[in-house]
Amino acid sequence: QASLAQVDIVGAFLCTVGEPYVVMMASRVLRRRLLATSGVVGTTWALDEFYNHQILQRSLRTFKTGIYLLWEYKVRWTPETSGEVHARVAKQVVACMRKNEGLYVKFGQAMATMDVVLPNEWKRELNTLCDQAATFPFSQVRMVLEGDLGRTVEDIFEEFDENPIASASIAQVHKARLRPQCEKVGPGMVVAVKVQKPNIPAQNGCDLAV
Repeated sequence: QASLAQVDIVGAFLCTVGEPYVVMMASRVLRRRLLATSGVVGTTWALDEFYNHQILQRSLRTFKTGIYLLWEYKVRWTPETSGEVHARVAKQVVACMRKNEGLYVKFGQAMATMDVVLPNEWKRELNTLCDQAATFPFSQVRMVLEGDLGRTVEDIFEEFDENPIASASIAQVHKARLRPQCEKVGPGMVVAVKVQKPNIPAQNGCDLAV
């Protein structure tokens, strides 16, 4: 009887305040859940971006590209549209490889050598991975060089081109000129400096494990 009385009280209260109150309470609950979800997603992204070497993002990107590939070839492919499908999928897959870097680019470079069996659309896109892979900014280049050499870039190089002249799967190449005091290598010599991408060791370990 007490429970029935409580239900009657709640029902009477709702009838009194009307529908706007119910809508307002539902909106509050929805906002709280959206904020909580946004917080979890944002925290996960930040941890993956700054501490986990983008391993989760790379996995999700690969999964999304795989679904796209299956959709294009299983659903949209026809003998008449095969060229268009090859071009779309090849572009999407190579973009994923370039974004994921590391062993993904290595795998794409290996695929590029299979020019006997690959369609022309695939060969054109895959060949761009040989020297047009994604680059990383000079701030990270400086960090890698100074961490390995124990000296500043300015101490070693008289000139250092901040823009890479080539970029491949695990490193990019910069043109530089040594300072005159670097006698062991050759004073004033123009050299090619190959700098490993900072995320490669951790990413390669994860890729090999997968």
